[in-house]
Amino acid sequence: MDRILGVTNVLCNAGLCLLATILPLTTDFVGIPSLAFIAAVLFLSSLFLYRIKVMDLRTRLASNDGRRALPPDAQGKTRWPYTVIYVLGYAFMAIYIATINGTVPLEPTLR
Repeated sequence: MDRILGVTNVLCNAGLCLLATILPLTTDFVGIPSLAFIAAVLFLSSLFLYRIKVMDLRTRLASNDGRRALPPDAQGKTRWPYTVIYVLGYAFMAIYIATINGTVPLEPTLR
């Protein structure tokens, strides 16, 4: 089941990469299109990072002494770099969509 969800996540990120590339073209570059292109680059780079598993930061900071200590190879590894990169892509995409709708003002207003 985890494998199916992982593949689904990667395919959705690939689709979002295409959407982030095409969306500024279809909206006639309304808003700040560089945000969408940054999101596309982040989604694309996350696809290359999917296979990389790195030691979890919590286990890196914890003490590895004692009877139950595990060697570094046996400690838990996660895909946190992949997750951080695609979440940043989601954030940039959400901000771009907000600028399209006019939710985020493009010019500062003086009152």
